[in-house]
Amino acid sequence: MVYSMRIPWHNGTHLLTVKPRKLVSGILAYDELLFGRTTYEMLAPYWSSLHNDEMGIARKLNSAPKYVVSTKLKKADWNNSTIIGEDVVAEITRLKEQPGREIEIEGSASLVQYLTEADLIDEYRLLIHPIIAGKGKRFFKGGWLLMA
Repeated sequence: MVYSMRIPWHNGTHLLTVKPRKLVSGILAYDELLFGRTTYEMLAPYWSSLHNDEMGIARKLNSAPKYVVSTKLKKADWNNSTIIGEDVVAEITRLKEQPGREIEIEGSASLVQYLTEADLIDEYRLLIHPIIAGKGKRFFKGGWLLMA
């Protein structure tokens, strides 16, 4: 499983200003997406309604299987979305065991912390924007020490 951190408040036009080939190739490479509820609720309305698809991003995001980890969300209307509400570790483990699957997590800091503690993150890919936007969540909560 791959955790790809992109700041959740940028929009589609901002994506085009930051190394577009690198961003597009990363988005087009995954097989499935995994979100926490908050990130899903931020991204779904924008991307599900996007019809301008010059680079293939909207088509990929709208057609790929998406999994939302949430105990609060009762309905996930974005095409190909499934809610994982119970047995998160078992469900993610099952998804990872499927052959040829790259599962990418967008944003979803709390989910990433939970999955890291469960040893389910295989690789971290970080996209850093040189912008300070006030307070936010710490990426490595509690002084995590990452081991190779």
